[in-house]
Amino acid sequence: MIDQLGIGPGDAVLQVGAGEKAYHSIACAVRGAKVDIVQPDYWIEEDKTNNISQHDYLVESIKHRRGYSIDAFGKDLIGDRIDTENYRGYIQDVNIPTNRYSYVFLLNILDSVVAELHRQTVINSGNSKFLMAFMAMRLQQSISDVEIIKKRVIEVVLSSCKDNVTVLLSTKPGRVTYLQKETRFFKNHAEKLGYTVEEGRVFNTEFNDIVEELIVTRNREETHTLLKGYDFQKQRVLSGYI
Repeated sequence: MIDQLGIGPGDAVLQVGAGEKAYHSIACAVRGAKVDIVQPDYWIEEDKTNNISQHDYLVESIKHRRGYSIDAFGKDLIGDRIDTENYRGYIQDVNIPTNRYSYVFLLNILDSVVAELHRQTVINSGNSKFLMAFMAMRLQQSISDVEIIKKRVIEVVLSSCKDNVTVLLSTKPGRVTYLQKETRFFKNHAEKLGYTVEEGRVFNTEFNDIVEELIVTRNREETHTLLKGYDFQKQRVLSGYI
């Protein structure tokens, strides 16, 4: 996929929520692109009690791949082209540079927020029918908050990009309808902000993701900011990646 996208030297790539492995970031770096990774240091495991340091795993994964390239090819193919240190937090908090990136990987991010809410509804209800009904009501109230968060992520991402950028959205196999829904969500909000969005290719990657390519063009120098002053602090539990 990276070859088909034409990513190479001179490109600046943003990956939001690389997780522990950063396969796509490593592939971009090997091809000569500079990559900035944005994500919090920790994510909450399924039981919601154990904080896992995805940053430590991420750094170790890159180190391992660097060692592999040295052993296999006699040189470090990754170099210093992946920044894992400067943007260790939520994307709306870490002062991402503006007008910098020509490619953005937003993989398994937007659809994970609602999925996490559904999971929390079941966990918090303890399978009680009464509590399930109560939590379902709370879930519906939270959906609007989730949409605000997702819109804010889109705004920050687009403000960091060049006038013409390729944005890549993805989901896991079996969740194609989520990808279609999130593509529409991204496209609708981006167009309100003054961008044109064209749907491009769909990739089935070797990393077991389904990835859709969006070609995004800024139509106006000054785009609208629809959301101001929203309290993101209270929403941190919703997702480990935003």
